Amino acid sequence: MNAPLLLPAPMQGVDADVEAMRLLASLLAYGLLRSPGFRAGVTELMQQRFGCDQIVVWRVGLGAARHELHCLVERFGAHVAIDPGNVVQVHDMAAYFARLRAGAFYADDGFAPRPAAADAQARLLHPTPVASVLHAAAYCNGHLFGIVCCGRISADRSWDTADRIALKRLANRLTLYAAPRHQLDDPHACTS
Repeated sequence: MNAPLLLPAPMQGVDADVEAMRLLASLLAYGLLRSPGFRAGVTELMQQRFGCDQIVVWRVGLGAARHELHCLVERFGAHVAIDPGNVVQVHDMAAYFARLRAGAFYADDGFAPRPAAADAQARLLHPTPVASVLHAAAYCNGHLFGIVCCGRISADRSWDTADRIALKRLANRLTLYAAPRHQLDDPHACTS
């Protein structure tokens, strides 16, 4: 297992976030970083950028498992779990996915009451209770590839437009680095 990756002091702006992720991907591509280190580095970057207590990255299953979300990495504070084995059934989350598809992100600042089914379903993607969440969908060839989830446990947080755009951009960038090349080139590969 790789040593923890220490990123530079928090950088400012979406372009800096994308550049930091590009650096991590370059280290991965050149064999200077292994997949677990890449995942830990990406979640550290997101934790710094969004001030989240918890970051969770999910991948849609392939083949017979395409109706499941599989957890690739979860970070809670400094603790990182790679492939923790968490699986969520997509069919149990229809209201959540309807809201996610409507805007390519899902946000709940925790200030309003949470009676909606979508809000309860969104919290299934966090291993510990959270006060507020921001999720972004990542797509590959027009098909859902995965979901990046940020959560605040200790306090409610208002997610502004810049946060939503930044997380969506990072989620899409993550797909470019995480999806095998053949999936990006084949328009049907992300659904099989």
